[in-house]
Amino acid sequence: MFVILATSFLFFSFISYGEAEQPRLFWTDKDTGRIESSNLDGSGRTVVLSGLDDPRGIAVDQANHMIYWTSHVETGAIYSANCDGSNVQTFLSPLDEPADIALDPQNGHIYWAEEGANEIRRASLDKNVPPETLLSGLNRPYYLAIQPDAGFLYWSDFNSSIIHRATLNGQGEMDFITGQSRVRDIEVTDDYIYWCDRDSRQIRRRRLGGAGAGTILFSGAGDSLDRPHGLVIEPQSQTMFWTDTRTAEVNTATLDGSGSVDTLISTGLIGAWAIDILNPVAPNPYQIWLETNFSTEELSQSENENTLWGANADPDRDGRSNLLEYAQATQPRIPDHDAKSLQVKVVHNDEQSLFQFSFRMPKTDSNLTYTIESTKDLSVPIWQTGQLTEISERVSDLQNEGYEFITVEGPLDGFGFVRLKLFR
Repeated sequence: MFVILATSFLFFSFISYGEAEQPRLFWTDKDTGRIESSNLDGSGRTVVLSGLDDPRGIAVDQANHMIYWTSHVETGAIYSANCDGSNVQTFLSPLDEPADIALDPQNGHIYWAEEGANEIRRASLDKNVPPETLLSGLNRPYYLAIQPDAGFLYWSDFNSSIIHRATLNGQGEMDFITGQSRVRDIEVTDDYIYWCDRDSRQIRRRRLGGAGAGTILFSGAGDSLDRPHGLVIEPQSQTMFWTDTRTAEVNTATLDGSGSVDTLISTGLIGAWAIDILNPVAPNPYQIWLETNFSTEELSQSENENTLWGANADPDRDGRSNLLEYAQATQPRIPDHDAKSLQVKVVHNDEQSLFQFSFRMPKTDSNLTYTIESTKDLSVPIWQTGQLTEISERVSDLQNEGYEFITVEGPLDGFGFVRLKLFR
């Protein structure tokens, strides 16, 4: 007799989403009054919004597929909209010539350089906390970048050769990089700081822990640089994108300065100013699974975690934890038994008899892993791994899109009890 047990550790879930959304560029053009968008290769160009009043800084809210931008006028404002241009809202007004902006969604903040007020300010994205002034008495702050993990913000002034730095709370103001001509946009990674220098017609970088005026990556007309302004980095492809207000282009090149510069957009621009990227955040499939099977009110009740919606809860009392219900494509709130979800059989060949165990799992959930353990005696169990190994190709489950069957096998005389353990 063989007994199949199943257990779970931590919880992750799976929903089939179809084709993944592609990254897109978004940029402002202060002179055409437009926000435009394109794929990273320049194709699929669209006008997202038009008729805007001097749009300057732009920042993409990755998780919520929203854009924020500034209107750089004396009674200016910060606006928001969906990435398709719908649902335009005034986020904050009036502001005095707000220039660049940056989002810190992890901590729920938006930062902006308010050029006319000579300040850098911060507000909460949920508007529950009034805006606060972090730095004042500046000299026309223009572009800025934040480094939330390290706790710093960086900015350049309208007509300055310096990149400044302070903490995210506005403390410890200092001249971080000097010796430039006229700094424009700034981007910061874990290791480097990158920036556009408008008047020297260059893009440079320097290690954050380094010294000096930085390394020139691209320079002059040969690299399609005249007045580089907006800058954004795409870390996965190790590329950068920038706008140029004199050549009226959007260009791209590698982060390390190797290779040539490619022009993505060269028509229809006048004053392309700031640029950002929508790198779609994969929806959290576990959260979506929870929200599909449990109400918002139920999920808000932490006291229900162990009995209703938690990883190891079994709300329908059918012996399957929520994780196993997910992994087996069964219902967490309806007692059910799908005979196909766990199957066993004995096969014989010329040399020996083999035990085979098949089970259903999500196809593309790389965060969900399994272990097969076996033992001969449950009274004093010594669970072992490695006695059953995965065989053949995985077979798609035609009844449950996004799932497949995995089969493992081992010698028939090696054990009497088998368990499937799921991990996240």
